[in-house]
Amino acid sequence: MITKDQATASHQSSPDMEGKTWTFWDNWHFCHPGYVNADGNCTNIRRNGQTKTWKTRPDHFEIPVKVGFRGHDYITHTQADEWYLQEECPNCNPKCVICRNSDATALKRNRWGIFICKDAHECIERARARNAQR
Repeated sequence: MITKDQATASHQSSPDMEGKTWTFWDNWHFCHPGYVNADGNCTNIRRNGQTKTWKTRPDHFEIPVKVGFRGHDYITHTQADEWYLQEECPNCNPKCVICRNSDATALKRNRWGIFICKDAHECIERARARNAQR
């Protein structure tokens, strides 16, 4: 379920290694049980703009999202209980792209939406060990 606090989470600025500043939203990727791929995994659903709120109706909100390659939809206050953040989705099983670690507490999402381990040095060592076993 998505709450209004999650829907209106502010964006953050983060400098990369080259000193450029990138702005990204806290809650960027979403899941819905109605949008699944043929293999049963969740479709890539991401924020497509700023959350719309109203002063006269403080509990209402609307998040524009992009679904897959061409589709789009809105997450509204009336259907927010059907949507999940990708980190909280019961259907998703995120894994690190380097070492294939599936421990959700050890993962973080980089600015491109890819899951990687929080400790990159241990992650690279696990990947090297896995490749050495082949």
